[in-house]
This record gives sequence, structure tokens and C-alpha cells, in this order.
Amino acid sequence: MFIYRVRILITFYFKALKDFFYNQKDLLFFFSKIKNIYTIKKNQAILFDHFNVTNFQLIRLIFLIFLAKFYNSKIVCFNYKFNIFFYKIYKFLNIEVINYNNYFISKKYNSLVNKTYYRVLKNIKNKNDVFNIRLFGLDIGIDIYETYLLRFREPTLQFKNKKFKILLKKTIEQLYFWNIFFKKYDVKAINISHRDYTDTNIVCKIAYQKKIKVYTFGGQLTRISRFLNSDRDLCRFYKKYFDNLSQKKKNEAIKLSKKRLSLRFKGKVGVDMNYSTKSAFHGNYSNPSILFNKVSSNNIKVLICTHCFYDNPHAYGGNLFLDFYEWLLFLGKASEKTNYDWYIKPHPDYLPGTIEIIKSIINKFPKIKLIPPETSFFYLKQIGINFALTVYGSVAHELPFLGIDVINADKFNPHCSFNFSYTPKNIKDYEKVILNLNNYKSLIKNKNNIYKFYYIYHYFIHKKNIFFKNDKLFLYNYNKDKTYFIKYFIKDISNNRLKIIERNLFSYFSSKNKYLINSYAQKITQKFEKLQ
Repeated sequence: MFIYRVRILITFYFKALKDFFYNQKDLLFFFSKIKNIYTIKKNQAILFDHFNVTNFQLIRLIFLIFLAKFYNSKIVCFNYKFNIFFYKIYKFLNIEVINYNNYFISKKYNSLVNKTYYRVLKNIKNKNDVFNIRLFGLDIGIDIYETYLLRFREPTLQFKNKKFKILLKKTIEQLYFWNIFFKKYDVKAINISHRDYTDTNIVCKIAYQKKIKVYTFGGQLTRISRFLNSDRDLCRFYKKYFDNLSQKKKNEAIKLSKKRLSLRFKGKVGVDMNYSTKSAFHGNYSNPSILFNKVSSNNIKVLICTHCFYDNPHAYGGNLFLDFYEWLLFLGKASEKTNYDWYIKPHPDYLPGTIEIIKSIINKFPKIKLIPPETSFFYLKQIGINFALTVYGSVAHELPFLGIDVINADKFNPHCSFNFSYTPKNIKDYEKVILNLNNYKSLIKNKNNIYKFYYIYHYFIHKKNIFFKNDKLFLYNYNKDKTYFIKYFIKDISNNRLKIIERNLFSYFSSKNKYLINSYAQKITQKFEKLQ
């Protein structure tokens, strides 16, 4: 048995090694078709960050090569950690790789970094001070704050610990580094994986100062966007987008939304949410582990729907709180001022450590009862939940269909332009609403507007077939393993397809359009969102 297992293991690793070399060889042959298709002007650069997801990076390389051709610039990669698969590909494509630690920073700049670090550190008295840090006219505090949460997997920032201080100094080093880089090179454009966090967003903010365009991929690679500022409030235009559709388009949109939402309410996993692996809309109503106090009481019943503590609390730019932890503390204090029945439900796809953090919070606030994350929303409605609280979660367009009113805590949450859930103006407004739910005017009557939102959010600001012939087939293959996707990638993007991609991208680069989306959607979005 042991020898058999060893043979299986050896066979597996031999196949993996064989796939690796064949994949790399095939990709080098593929990229030879578009290698050296442009003349590089000295000191002109296109910047991109290495994001360690192979399928995503391969698509970006096509985009980057045509972007570099458009500007006659070399391609420069940062945030690169040695990757044996991409090492040879980057080298083959003459992509320059740079490193913060050994590029430009001299004793002179080390001295400046240290002086700036101690000056900033001296002025930090609380978490708000960190969030509001500005250097060289850039609001880098938000990036430091969110990087801390994600990198160290902590629910809130601890500004007195060593980890924070190391992060702060490293961030200041990066800030000096990029200021030097932009003086040395004429940066024409940036393609970034995330407009968040210190490693990826500081370079963007410097670019905005210099009116340099920042390109991103979104919507499962079905939308390319470019930015000249840090604004994230595009959701406030969603209702206007829908109102500007033709009546025929509106009818088609609502029909599609009803079909997709119906699947979600039937418990199908991942409907227009590829990150989701579990459904909260299953039919298992009974759950003996839920012991509701005073279920038959007339008290208002409030459900808190949590978020991942570490993941981008300011994704939409309007969070009323520094982080999700502070939000829960606020609600905990609010629970002590009310006679509601309070419950808290973690997201079904919660990360390790989440439950422990939630328990540590509600131990301080005994009125809040923790219920299992797998509990069905259908069951929660059955036992009488009246309100659900979220910062910017999808429950705001799901639970109104069950007759549950939802209150958001982000001014620019995805649902903010519609009236089926409540979006507060500020913390004072939020607190007033939470403490006076007895007088709340229900928005359930507006739930049909959810279909309008759903279409705009999931389908309108997208362009099918940017890189591949069939977007459904692309998404199917994209979510397969690396070897599977590479074969599809090479097969689908033929010489003729490359010409079509180049033509579409060049037309976009030459335009003043913010998005690369279909022309019908482009005309509508341009009325409200212009590339500034």
C-alpha cells in the first residue's frame, strides 16, 4: 500500500512538472506573436503590479502589451515576488521588474524617510489620526488602515503595536520611492489589480496628481475602467442609468433580473456572485440550536449581518465607520439603549477567526444573540425578524423580498440611489434611525426597484467578449485550474482575434470614455460619469 501511494505521488508531481514546462513553452510561443510590436521610447513606462493569479495575469499581459504599443513605452512590473512560472515570461517580453528595497533609495532618502516617519508617528493619538494621514498632498491614511487589517488579519487597527509601526515606515518608504520614480520616468499609464492598500494604491494616488490614467479590470474581467481620481461613488448613478434605458431595454432588464434572483432564492450558489460558496436561502428552516428569547414578544427584532473584518471596509468610499469592528461596537452600544431583540448572523462564507471576534464583541453586549451562520433567511423571516443591518452587503437587495427592511451604513453603498433600503446621510442620521425603529417608515413597498438595481449592478456596466469570443465559455474556463485555462487561452485568442482586441483597445485608449463597455451603455454612463 505504501509503495502504491508513493507511485501515485510521484506520478502526480511528474505530471505537474510536465504541465508546467509545456504551459510555459506554449505561452512563450503565443506571446511571440505580439512581442516587440512597438518601438520603446527612452524613459517612458507603463506600470503594473504583479498579482499572483495566473489566469488573471495572462489576460493583463495582452492588455499591457497593446497599452505599451499605444504609448511606445516599456512595461515595468512592481510588487513582484519571485514566481517561477512568470519569471521566464516576463523576461521573454522584456518586462522590467523593480523592487522598492534596492531601487533608488539612498542614504539621503533613508534620512528623509526616518524624519517623516517620526514626525507622523508623533502626531498619532488614535485610529482616526491614522486614517487621516496625509503626506505630499495624498490621503494615504486610508490605505495604511486597510492594509493593516488585511495583512495582519486583525479586526481593527492597533496603532501602538510594532506591526503598525513597521507598516507605517514601509509606506513612507514607498511614497518616497514612487516620487523618485515618477521624476526619473515619464509614466504614461498604470494598470493596477486593486485601487486599495499601500502596495497598490499609493502609486495610483501619485498618478492622479500628475493626471496619469489608472486602468483596472472589473466585473469578472468584463469591464475595463480608467480613473484620474480616487472617487468610488459611481453607485449613486445607478438609478439614473436605468431611467435612461429604452422601454424595451427596461423590460428585458427586469425579466433577466427576475430570472437570476429567482435562482438565488431557490438556494443556487454563486448566482452572479462567483466568490460565494454557500447560500443563505436554503430550505432547511428548522434549526434546534437557535434559541430565540421571547420569539412571541412584540419587540422589534433586529438582525446584524456581518462582513469580513479584514476585507476593504471602504470599498465604496462612504463607510460611516473606520472599520466593521467599530460598526459592531456602535450597534452593541445602541442595543443597550433599546428594547429590541437583537441577533447577529455571520456571513455563510466567514473566514477563520470571525466567530471568535464576534463573540468577543457580543460578550460586552448581552442583548445581542449570536445565531449560526448557516441559518436560512427564510427561517429568520418566519420567526419574525423585522430589520436587517449591513454596511454595504447584498442583503440590502435580497431581504426586502422577504419583507425585511434593510438599513445600510455606507453613504455610497451599491443600493444608495434606489429606495428599497435605507441609506443614511451621516452617523447622526444613522443613530437616529436605529434608535427609533418604532417610527421607521418601511421601504418594502419599493422592492420592485430591486430588479432595476440588479440589472445595472450585474449586467449593464459590462462588455462581453473583450478578450474572448464567448463570455460564458470564458468564465467557465477562467474558473478552472491553470493548465486547463492556458489551453483555452491559447486556442481562443487566434491571430485574427488579437487584431480585433488591438483595434478595440486602441479605440478605447484614444477616446475620452471612462469604461470599455458596449456603446449603448457608454452613451448613458457618459451623461453622468466622464473621464475627468
